[in-house]
Amino acid sequence: MKTIKRSIVAALGIALLTPLTNSYAQDITTLNFQTHHSSSSLQGEALNRFADLANEMSGGSLDIKMHTDSAVVKASEAFESASMGIIDGDATGRDI
Repeated sequence: MKTIKRSIVAALGIALLTPLTNSYAQDITTLNFQTHHSSSSLQGEALNRFADLANEMSGGSLDIKMHTDSAVVKASEAFESASMGIIDGDATGRDI
């Protein structure tokens, strides 16, 4: 009987502490993407919506920042900047 009670108490303790340790142990990955589209264009709105949905669906483990209007580097330099680590991704497209 004591063994069962100890097992139940241990299981409850683990169940109560697990969410606390997971919330503190969770790392947030920040990704900076750039597009040459303006935030008010259809493409810019879609890319911002993508970032918002990805952030939401990641449960807080992702923080995607979508920089519009070539805010970080020139559109013609975005691919090279991504390969150098200045930005994490390029959503420029063909029409630059």
